[in-house]
Amino acid sequence: MDAALTIVCCPNAVVGQRTTGWAKEIKRVYPDSEVALKTLQPQWSGTSHRYLVLNYEQFQQPNSEPDLKQFLDENTVDFIVIDEVHYAKQRFADQMSKRKRLIQALVAAAAEANPELRVLGLSATPVINNLQEGRSLVEMITGVEHDDIDVKPTVHNCMRLHQKLMTLGTRWRPEYSAVLDIETPEIDCSEFTDEIRSLGKSSSPLDIEKILTRARLPKILETLQSNRRAVIYTHYVEEIDRILYDELTRNGYRVGFYTGAMKDGLDAFKLGQIDVLIGSSAIGTGVDGLQHCCNQLIVNVLPWTNAEFEQLIGRVWRQGQTKDRVNVLIPVTFADVNGEKWSYCETKLARIRYKKSIADAAIDGAVPEGNLRSPAQAQRDIMEWLERLEERRETTITRRKIVVPLSSDRQTATKRLARYGDFSQMNNRWNSTHSDKLGKRLQENPEEWEQYHTHYREAREKWTIVPVKEMISWCMKREGYVIGDFGCGEALLSEAVRERHTVHSFDHIGINDDVIECDISKTPLNSETLDVAIFCLSLMGSNFAEYIREAHRTLKIDGQLHVWEATSRFKDVREFCNSIERLGFKAFDPEERGQFTHIQAQKLDKIGNDDVTLAF
Repeated sequence: MDAALTIVCCPNAVVGQRTTGWAKEIKRVYPDSEVALKTLQPQWSGTSHRYLVLNYEQFQQPNSEPDLKQFLDENTVDFIVIDEVHYAKQRFADQMSKRKRLIQALVAAAAEANPELRVLGLSATPVINNLQEGRSLVEMITGVEHDDIDVKPTVHNCMRLHQKLMTLGTRWRPEYSAVLDIETPEIDCSEFTDEIRSLGKSSSPLDIEKILTRARLPKILETLQSNRRAVIYTHYVEEIDRILYDELTRNGYRVGFYTGAMKDGLDAFKLGQIDVLIGSSAIGTGVDGLQHCCNQLIVNVLPWTNAEFEQLIGRVWRQGQTKDRVNVLIPVTFADVNGEKWSYCETKLARIRYKKSIADAAIDGAVPEGNLRSPAQAQRDIMEWLERLEERRETTITRRKIVVPLSSDRQTATKRLARYGDFSQMNNRWNSTHSDKLGKRLQENPEEWEQYHTHYREAREKWTIVPVKEMISWCMKREGYVIGDFGCGEALLSEAVRERHTVHSFDHIGINDDVIECDISKTPLNSETLDVAIFCLSLMGSNFAEYIREAHRTLKIDGQLHVWEATSRFKDVREFCNSIERLGFKAFDPEERGQFTHIQAQKLDKIGNDDVTLAF
């Protein structure tokens, strides 16, 4: 009998944890098997049952492609298991990560060599952001293209993908013996509303959650009195982890962490060496074993989606839970504002209960009944709600309409020119000013912003290539992206493509209600929100490197960065691209179009260097 070879591909997770977990289970179930770990040059001893366990990192190394080809030339594969297959999915139809390309190549080449090959993909979240992700997984498992699955986010296309997923697989929801008990006690945070309101509408969710964590702490401590063992989840970590740690340790609890930066607490928690494990979104997927040692989950900061919430609950409410009951505590803060109730937490909880997203439609067949607003939009809604209650205003919000001045009054135009200078002078002044200082000046005197865009509009009429029109054309050939227009000006991009994409427009001054007024070095977007970040002649300000860092923060892995600038600004465009790469991107060859240079880059799954200097 020929040796049977199974390949298991799995996420990196904690170093070695996922791969060694697979190896242990294989040996436990099939003790006569031979298991090789994390190598494309396995040395087999002759057994007829062979398993090769690879983490995704093996597909991202400089020599991954030739090593994979040599392996496939020397081995016949019978079975491929792709664990957490969503980590290898593809968000953009026109871009494929090296990881996804090589895993797909592995499946295709193995199938060609062995027509009896079987492929199993495992995922609880095959679709999160768009339908392209789901189609890419179908194509990966089947090894053939599925152009018949349209990725435009419509109900019909969601249902078509749902049918394909059901045809190719199953969704298993086990019946757990433990009873799930979710409590949502209300916590009065009225004493904190002035502090929250002072943050303003452009505040980040992290800013608010730091304040609300202090309001939730008494309830968290009260809950721990009856059961000292608990996982505390906090979707946002920065500074919140320290607030929780200091208060818990002050009350005598032993505390550890499982976050993006610190993962050493997991094993200690499993061994009973600590009482409380503070976990971030990193603990929401791919972590097993908590059910053997814990039946209490406290949610300090909720995730934004139902999929994330269900994954989180599944860390303790799953097979192997040793207790009869799993307790989940979600402290829900509220405040009485001028006789009306305001609740940040209840708004987020309502989002989780509202299972009508693209993901729910494609996976569960749940037909969407409306558009679910993005976390950043929801954040603005919540803060504007508080502001209306504080000021006893009606729900209709009226903002001053910015009208770009095109005065025919020659004397008025001459005065503005004398005050602000011509287009070149204004560009030079804005480019040499820190964005924070510039933003404050423009807020105090919007006429300067208006004057600039008067010049800008007049200049565009003379250009053979207009960057914003080029990006509009690019966007109109695609569907379903979440786009950030950084320094949007008159918001022409959003106006043109809003029927095909979700566009977040940012500028110091908002020309309409859809523009978020902010410094583009610190937008209110959540991390990894965007598919595309666009800078059309908007790298203005002495600190513009911070804009690119903000784009890196807000882009999803493999997300696209587009930068358009006048070619004359660059001293060395190649060095500029190199600097972008040091910030955590892969830059493609720059392209000169008319008097402008277009740079396209892709966000890598690594953090850029903080000390990079970016200069023209």
